Amino acid sequence: MALTEAQLKTITGKLFLFKDPPPALPRPVNTDDENDPKHLAALMKPVATNARFKDISFSVVDFANPVKPRVFLHKDDIFWRMGSSGKIAALLAAAQLRDDVQKVKETGFLTKDTEYDDLFSTIWRRSKDPHVSVIGRKDRAGKEGAPRVSTTIDLSKSKAEFMGADVDLNSVRSALVKNKNWSNIPNLSFRDRLWLMGSKSDNVASGSCISEIGLAYMKAVQRAYGLWIDDAKKGMRMLVASHYSEVPPRTPVKGTGPPMYRQFRSSDDESHLGVKDEYIDGKNDLHLTSQSGSVAAITAFMIALIQDKLVNKDVCDAIKSFMADGGFDTLPGSLVHGVQAIATTFGKIHSKGGALNPEGNGRGAKRALRCDLAYIEADGKKYAIVAQGLLPFKVAGSSVEVEPDEQGEELAKAIHTALP
Repeated sequence: MALTEAQLKTITGKLFLFKDPPPALPRPVNTDDENDPKHLAALMKPVATNARFKDISFSVVDFANPVKPRVFLHKDDIFWRMGSSGKIAALLAAAQLRDDVQKVKETGFLTKDTEYDDLFSTIWRRSKDPHVSVIGRKDRAGKEGAPRVSTTIDLSKSKAEFMGADVDLNSVRSALVKNKNWSNIPNLSFRDRLWLMGSKSDNVASGSCISEIGLAYMKAVQRAYGLWIDDAKKGMRMLVASHYSEVPPRTPVKGTGPPMYRQFRSSDDESHLGVKDEYIDGKNDLHLTSQSGSVAAITAFMIALIQDKLVNKDVCDAIKSFMADGGFDTLPGSLVHGVQAIATTFGKIHSKGGALNPEGNGRGAKRALRCDLAYIEADGKKYAIVAQGLLPFKVAGSSVEVEPDEQGEELAKAIHTALP
């Protein structure tokens, strides 16, 4: 690769992480008056004050008017452990990377597909922003962490696409099953593994995708969107700074031999922030996690996703295609299950569930926890729900404690019923 400084400057100006100022998403706010019986806030007040739901952090976004949705937020600035719902951060980074690659491809400056890895690593390394420059650097052990274009993006056609996207996803969905180990990973395309990560919440597929994308790039993308702000008062945090399954040494990306999946760099998972995390010991004091999120930030993400404002429609369409759609072969989460139990007609569904269960995790966790998000079209209604802090709950008059997934289902039923 021998590009001129002028060419490098042109490319840099097109890349997402070099936007000045960064295209941060606005923090969502309540839009309605709770004293007006026709307003969303008034409709949701009985849900938010219900003893069963009052301690849950949740939001409702009514997209009846998609251009100007109505928003209701309840305890949206509390930070919770996200669990698998945080895999949306990896989907966002993957879709953003594809968009960046397409913009470079359109310049016509690169003549060989093999030049993209070196170009991106070089450009990020030259950034004056330390959160961006670290993407292109090696750690002390010599490990690289920049997104690897050569194993994730297909450049053979006029438009950059994920590896494996030339095969219709619907034709292979039934053949894709959750992976218990890494043995099948070399046989799956990057596109298929993105779908497994989002729709089936597959931890091994997630680890493989994040290995290819790189945690440093994931974190930088979250920062640029304003989804990770180190300010507790603003309540905006959608930080995933860790993987979901460690990469075994010398695991091939495809077939046998190189290239290999990259083990995570020593500095990649060092971003830990405090959360209200009863999951660990049943106490609501602060605990540290690398999967910290708030309803405020995830709601901002969901609004931008449904309005196609995460850069452009292509980026948003890519993310939606990898989220659970409510089909039998996906894991849509408790919110979708709740609505499916009572609704009669359905349209689109884009959801991601996050379950943290204490059994067998080896960390001594005491309580189960769910953090779910979903966009749902049902019974003529179009809305999004984000719910965090779904914990075991003892219903009044009963000695039986219901599980977090039932809490999510009942919350979704109450919200669906209350919506006009």
